[in-house]
Amino acid sequence: MEKNKSNIKNTWSVLNKLIKKGNQNADIPTEFLTNDRTLINQPNEIVNQFNQYFTNIGPKLAKEIVNTNQVDALSKIPTTDKTIFIQATDENEIISVVKNCKTKTSADWNGLDMSVLKDIIECVVKPISYIFNLSLQSGVFPEKMKMAKVMPIHKAGDKHEFTHYRPISILSQFSKILEKIFHKRLFSYVDKQSILCEQQYGFRPNRTTTLALVDLVEKISNAIDNKQYAVGVFLDLTKAFDTVNHELLLQKLYRYGMRGVAFSWLQTYLKNRSQYVHINGTDSQLLTVTCGLPQGAVLGPFLFLMYINDLCLVSKTLNLILFADDTNMLSCGKNLETLIDIVEKQLFLLKKWFDSNKLTLNLNKTKCIVFGNRAIDVHRNVIINDTEIERVNEITFLGVLLQNKLSWKPHINHIKAKLCKSLAIISKVKELLHEKMYIFYTVPWSFLT
Repeated sequence: MEKNKSNIKNTWSVLNKLIKKGNQNADIPTEFLTNDRTLINQPNEIVNQFNQYFTNIGPKLAKEIVNTNQVDALSKIPTTDKTIFIQATDENEIISVVKNCKTKTSADWNGLDMSVLKDIIECVVKPISYIFNLSLQSGVFPEKMKMAKVMPIHKAGDKHEFTHYRPISILSQFSKILEKIFHKRLFSYVDKQSILCEQQYGFRPNRTTTLALVDLVEKISNAIDNKQYAVGVFLDLTKAFDTVNHELLLQKLYRYGMRGVAFSWLQTYLKNRSQYVHINGTDSQLLTVTCGLPQGAVLGPFLFLMYINDLCLVSKTLNLILFADDTNMLSCGKNLETLIDIVEKQLFLLKKWFDSNKLTLNLNKTKCIVFGNRAIDVHRNVIINDTEIERVNEITFLGVLLQNKLSWKPHINHIKAKLCKSLAIISKVKELLHEKMYIFYTVPWSFLT
């Protein structure tokens, strides 16, 4: 517990081991059902079926989207005359990056984990520095760093069906270091040129979910204070990172100033990536990943921000708040009927943008909520593409439960329930923990009982 006190995920892992919980659900069954309901039980068949399923998620979703002209997807992005310059790295920077990485023991396809790399980095930094600088100067991302080892993790539902698992990718440790070095230069350029839209709060320094929520709640509060309605639409994107179109992303990056060596480096970084699935000592065949951003990669989240950056340019009247792919659209006014008309028009433009950019907007999971203290005399729902958007009274956005009257009681009750579950776990192991931990247990419990 002391060793992992700064890592909440690892802390819970230790607690679960102490109460013997968690590991029993981590086991992969020895039998699976294929799409045609055929039962398979050979380990090599299972890992290959898993890899087929994971690599087909993005292309399958992209094919279901109506074909649109790529010119439409690029039409609103201005082409800057600025160009990024990629500065060389050195041994001191590489050592610093490695030392600041999280110490994880999950091994990549080389059998190398970050804890080992931290121990040996000063011995191998010279050849690594040479390879990294060769990559940055030539604009070529090393092929051997583009392979991912994938572990299936059960989500929910039948454990014997592939669709109920999500992939956890373990990338090359050296890839992570090189990506961090490139990301530092990329972000510096993007920040200096003020490329990212102000409405985007995800994966940016000094911008958090808290600030995004404050922005949203403040706008809703102002509307309520002015005796207005605030209609919020909370968009649901299906596997957004998995369906990113590489060609479209590269064209956008070019317009933002990623040219020359930087463009070539990013192009080779995205192209010809491969992965294999590993389960209990059995490896699948390698398969090429044709679309989407590398899961678990350092650059992936930031490249996604660049990909959806022009979403904010769809309409001048569009009021968006984004945290990566978590997207909220808000419209305020005194006439609810008029507001719903506006929301439908704006949502139609957003749907068109998502289609053009090969992203899947799930209208069935998208929700609408009418905030305000005034009586709601209009019961018409928002409709887009003949699909009625469900209207709800409560919704969770960025981890906070928002209620249509902007009361915090539902969220407090939600947190109280979660806290009770957490304290129940701590109570089972309190005798094994430090005295301070026991105090942490008794203080909140006194408020909950």
